[in-house]
Amino acid sequence: MDSTEFRLKQGAPGAKLVTRMVLVGVLVLEAVNVALLATQSIAADAALIAGVFLLFAPISTHVMMSRLGQGTAYLDSVGLTVRTRGVTHHYRWEDISSVEIRPFVKDGFLSQILGWVVGEDAKQPVVHMKLRRSLRLSLLGGRYGTSIAGIPSILFNTTGFYLEDPEGFARSANSLIQHKGQDGATALT
Repeated sequence: MDSTEFRLKQGAPGAKLVTRMVLVGVLVLEAVNVALLATQSIAADAALIAGVFLLFAPISTHVMMSRLGQGTAYLDSVGLTVRTRGVTHHYRWEDISSVEIRPFVKDGFLSQILGWVVGEDAKQPVVHMKLRRSLRLSLLGGRYGTSIAGIPSILFNTTGFYLEDPEGFARSANSLIQHKGQDGATALT
C-alpha cells in the first residue's frame, strides 16, 4: 500500500507552552515550599525532598514533549497514521471532516497571552483537523485516534500537528478526504 510521509516539526509552540506552564507551576510550588520551610511548618528534610522532586517535573515534561515532536505522519488509502517516539495516532478518512492550516495564536485576549508565553514560535502554522468522531484513548496506552477501541473523549473532536511541510500535508489530506467522499475509495495524488 502506497503512502505519503510528512515529518513532524521539532520545537513546536504547543510543546513549549506546556513545558513553560509546568515550569511556572513548579516555581510557584517551590516558593510555597520555601515559605513553609521559613515558617517552620515543615521539616527541613521534607522541604529538601519536595524541592528536589519538583525539579524533575519540568525536565521530564521537556523530555516527553520532545519525544512527541519526533516522528512522521503517514497518509495512505485507509487514513492518517502519526507515529512519534511516544505515541501513535490513527485516523480513518471517514472520521476526518477537514484539514486546515492556521497559526498557533488566533485572535482573542487569551490566545495573545499564550502567544506571548511561547514567543516568536507562536506564528508557526498548525495543521488543524476537525474530526467527525471523537478522539479515543486506547486502554493499552500509547495509542490515540478515531479508529481504535478505547475510551472516547467527549471534549476533543479536533487535533493538531506541527509538520515541516504543513501546506503539502493539508493539500494531500484534503485531496484524499475529497476522493473518499466522492467514490468511497481513495487514491494518492
